[in-house]
Amino acid sequence: MPLLLNVVLTLYPREKRGVAMGVVGFAVVFAPAIGPTVAGYILETYPWQILFYSFIPIVIAVIVIGYFYLTNVSETVQLRID
Repeated sequence: MPLLLNVVLTLYPREKRGVAMGVVGFAVVFAPAIGPTVAGYILETYPWQILFYSFIPIVIAVIVIGYFYLTNVSETVQLRID
């Protein structure tokens, strides 16, 4: 969480930081609240294997989208080992 907020503060200009931190905070609070509820519904309604198989298309989509849209935002520094 501290690293995520540091990245948000670095990437966004001063006037847009509040909105960006609000979106990040919403995601951090919303995911742990809704995740167990959805998992409980899936486990009560369907066989437990569906919980694992349903994530395969999501994981593939995230990998493909991340490959095309994520870029390195910092400068690469060559370090010497003394």
